[in-house]
Amino acid sequence: MSEGKRPGGLTALAVINFVYGGFSVLGIFGLIFLLNAPSILGGLRDKLVEDGAEQAQIEKMDSDIAKMEQSVEDVGGHTGIYIGIGASILFAVILITSGVGYLKQRRGMGRKVGNIYGVLGVIYNLGFALMTTFQFGVLIGLLYPVLTLVLINTTFKDDLVR
Repeated sequence: MSEGKRPGGLTALAVINFVYGGFSVLGIFGLIFLLNAPSILGGLRDKLVEDGAEQAQIEKMDSDIAKMEQSVEDVGGHTGIYIGIGASILFAVILITSGVGYLKQRRGMGRKVGNIYGVLGVIYNLGFALMTTFQFGVLIGLLYPVLTLVLINTTFKDDLVR
């Protein structure tokens, strides 16, 4: 590949990294909400009781609180959520950094950081499957890290050399 000419596929890979990095940031907010939702709903339930709400409303709120607590347990409890928040922060930084590296065709920032993402993405998704259950979503989650590893170590290997 000639100096300065970036393949369209590498640009597309960078854009996908930016999108996934953005989703990781959104995931952080979702996990923080999930972590705090049972206590927020508990406070709302207490307010309903204080205000003399109908028993049906209070029972509905109790049901909603139980569902949120179950959702927290489904992702590994508070520990699982904290791991998810940390992983989302790490993945957002790595994805955006490697995306910039792909655009600049940098060996370190693109290829090396992209490889780190690929390996960590595979480990994280397999670990998540072990903590919860192996679902179809895990296969989807494994797809992009594996695709990244394959593409930057074969197709775009010679383009990430600066």
